[in-house]
Amino acid sequence: MSDDISPIFCLCSISFKTADTGAITADMLCVWFRVEYPSIAEQSCRSANAPLRSSGHAASLLLKPSRGALNMIPVLLILATPAYTLPPGLAGVAGLKGCWRVTGKTLGEDTSAIARGQWHLGARYFNLQLRTNGSDPYEASITYGAGEQPRAIGSVFLDTTGGLYEPSLGLGELEQNGFFQRYQFSGAVYVNRFVRSDYGWRWTITEQSQDKTTSVFADYHLRSASCRGMRFDY
Repeated sequence: MSDDISPIFCLCSISFKTADTGAITADMLCVWFRVEYPSIAEQSCRSANAPLRSSGHAASLLLKPSRGALNMIPVLLILATPAYTLPPGLAGVAGLKGCWRVTGKTLGEDTSAIARGQWHLGARYFNLQLRTNGSDPYEASITYGAGEQPRAIGSVFLDTTGGLYEPSLGLGELEQNGFFQRYQFSGAVYVNRFVRSDYGWRWTITEQSQDKTTSVFADYHLRSASCRGMRFDY
């Protein structure tokens, strides 16, 4: 008998049924241990190999002897996770996907910029990038994620100003025609509100100081555009 008991790993898939969810296809890690007949183990692993498919919700451990050798034990570890469903809050940000021409004002000054929205990590995070035009451009990158409640949205705001600012975390939720985020920066609260419009989106930023005085920091209009030629540093 061979002393080689090192495992052979391969990826498989399996379909089964449960009382709660019905038919499920699960991803599976097959671990074949070489005990006496390594060639049979390798052949079995190759024959079991299958493309990975979307998985259901289950976890199981199955032990049984192989047909070819009593001393070979295939260990099947079923690794199944629920299929991802986009939360309502994050789905509300999806309308910003694509590229945009941005016009408006920042602190009363005319602003021209470009923007791009993209999904990342299997649609679990949405990233919006903004870059102003000109010789000394300002650039921002905002990453949105789902909050604890279905309609909640969280975000992280990074820009060329630098610094953490506690650490630029935004919280908010869906509204009737868009969504909002509230950020804390250096003693003031900035409310970023995105509202759908006939031409695309309107993005306003209002500043509320410690004495509760409110003023308009920025007012932008986003119109759909081709992504060709758009470049972002982040």
